[in-house]
Amino acid sequence: QGVSLELHPGEVLALVGAAGSGKSTLVALLQRLREPSRGHLLLDGRELHAYALAYLRAQVSPVSPRRSQRRRTRPHCPLVRAQVVAVQQEPTLFARSIHDNVALGARDRSRREVEAAARRAGAHGFITRLHRGYDTDAGELGGLVSGGQRQAVAIARALLRDPRVLVLDDPTSALDVEAQLQV
Repeated sequence: QGVSLELHPGEVLALVGAAGSGKSTLVALLQRLREPSRGHLLLDGRELHAYALAYLRAQVSPVSPRRSQRRRTRPHCPLVRAQVVAVQQEPTLFARSIHDNVALGARDRSRREVEAAARRAGAHGFITRLHRGYDTDAGELGGLVSGGQRQAVAIARALLRDPRVLVLDDPTSALDVEAQLQV
């Protein structure tokens, strides 16, 4: 209640508080999963609700103009980077390779870019020790890897998108101390 904060590019904000203090609510507000009951959420001076959800959550991929705008726009489709990306406490992986789970929604990214994101997230080491490395299947809901490994892959996925706003909702709770420090 009554939270007021301002963040600038490159700044890091850590919200720490007891259970029920509103940390996850703030995360939901930033993702527009909830609307504020009062007050304002601004991104670049504009109300967050003024942005289309597709723009806020855009993955790095071509964005086609709306049908009504097609005649007035240039024919090419610019790349739009994600504005807001969140990594939840219990991220979901899919029954596909670790590489595909990191690159989810950003399939145009190279193997080198995927591996660089995994390094930044502290995931590269454990991935390379898996039987098939980046080609190892994560299993249904990521069931073939540990909770900490799922979190590291989800953080790599978020970093690959290079979002303007990266929200981490306690994503390191299952990581070991060394991996937490690296993240």
